Amino acid sequence: MAFIAIMAKRRAILLQHDDIYDEEGWRIIIKIWKVSVTRTNPDGIDYSLSMISPEGERVVGYDNHWPKGHHRHVLAEEGPYTYSGIDALVADFKADVLLARRRRS
Repeated sequence: MAFIAIMAKRRAILLQHDDIYDEEGWRIIIKIWKVSVTRTNPDGIDYSLSMISPEGERVVGYDNHWPKGHHRHVLAEEGPYTYSGIDALVADFKADVLLARRRRS
């Protein structure tokens, strides 16, 4: 099963890949791919966006892996996410990053 997922990624087109550390050791990782439209991926986009604490904990995460589809993780709570495009995805992720950083301060 993992082999199939790896092969599918090879046919994907990487649209964005950012891996940024700030001065306090927080890490932001954004990966967005254009993929074939399928029954399990009707938007033709695959993504994984994460904010990792200096201790290595994922504090915010957005992804759309099968079978869950679009969803987000914010401060250890998981919930659905309504995908409406790449720009909105990145903006929503950044808003949750700011919210989580404020709550953890």
